This record gives sequence, C-alpha cells and structure tokens, in this order.
Amino acid sequence: TEHYKNALDLAPESAEIMSNLGAILATQGIGHEAVKLLKKAVEINDQCAGACYNLGTLFLTGNVLEFAKKFLEQAYAIDSNSLPIINNLGIVYLNYADFAKAQEFFNKALEISTNFDYAYHNLGTAFYDQNKFSDAIHWFNKALEHNASNYASLNDLGCVLYLEGKTEEAIPLLRKSIKINNEYRMPYYNLGFIAHNSDMLQKSC
Repeated sequence: TEHYKNALDLAPESAEIMSNLGAILATQGIGHEAVKLLKKAVEINDQCAGACYNLGTLFLTGNVLEFAKKFLEQAYAIDSNSLPIINNLGIVYLNYADFAKAQEFFNKALEISTNFDYAYHNLGTAFYDQNKFSDAIHWFNKALEHNASNYASLNDLGCVLYLEGKTEEAIPLLRKSIKINNEYRMPYYNLGFIAHNSDMLQKSC
C-alpha cells in the first residue's frame, strides 16, 4: 500500500495508480476510502478499464447492483475481452435474475478461454437458480474438471445432488470443500442441514 501511495504522491493524476491502490484498500476492508479513490480515478480517466472494473466490482461486492452494472458496463465498453469484466457483468445480471443475459456473458467468457472455471461455475449457478438441476450438475462438474479445488463448485454441486436425492454423493463433496477452504461457511451449514434432515450422514463416514 505504501508503495502505491508514494507513487501517487509523484503522479497524483494517475488513474491507473489510483485504481490499483483502490483495489488494495477494498481488499483491506477500507471500502469507503476505496470508493472515493476509484471514483476519482474514473473522473480523471473514464477510459481506464481497470478503474471502472474495480469500482464496479466493489459495488457488486456490496450488492449495489445499479452502480455495479453502470461501471462494469463502462469497463466492458473499453475492454470487451477481459474475462474478469465479462464474468462480473454476468454475475450482475445473475443477481437481477436475468438468466439469459447472464448466460450470454458466461458463454462469451468461455469463448475467450475454455479453461475459465468461474464461468462454468456461474453457468451452474444460473441453472441452479432456475431449478434446472441436471443442467446445474453438468456445469458444476465442468468447473471441477478445470479446477478440482474450486470449493464453491464442490459446495454447490453437493447441494444440487442432495436436492436430487443423492445424499451419499453430496456429503463427500461438502467435506472436500471444507478441506480446501475451512473458512468458507456454506458447506458447514449444508452439512448441518443434511444432518438434521437425513440419516445418511453417518453412513458416509
């Protein structure tokens, strides 16, 4: 952080430096300061895709969808081949329950890179949210083919399999998700839910 602050002292009108510093502040939980800095970066240079992306992503994280959409679309207009921009814009539409538009962006991401596991995962989420479980299972499995350590895909695949009555298949996936990231709360919740609603938990030990 100090290096970027020193760089900004030397180049106080650099939107790129402001963008990078704003992104770091956001990861440190200093959201208010990050927003101020990123907004200033966009004001200085509205063609800085990084600043627009970081600001849009910060709003997306805070579930401020209107501004997330505005700045991510601005970033996309500047750089329509950036996987993070495309993916996050798809997530915005997913949050709006505009599944067709969300899938359009996730599919575009896969046209650019077939190894981008987040796009497979998010397609799975889109079908999951529409209760199209067989399609969701397909896409979560595709995500795991490309990244076996995708703990979110392991969790969500476990959820779908449980809803499909495949509890014995679901539980190991949830446990693997915890093993990969023991700070991710969802598989703990889901295992607890299964334990209270099924007699299968002990059988899979």
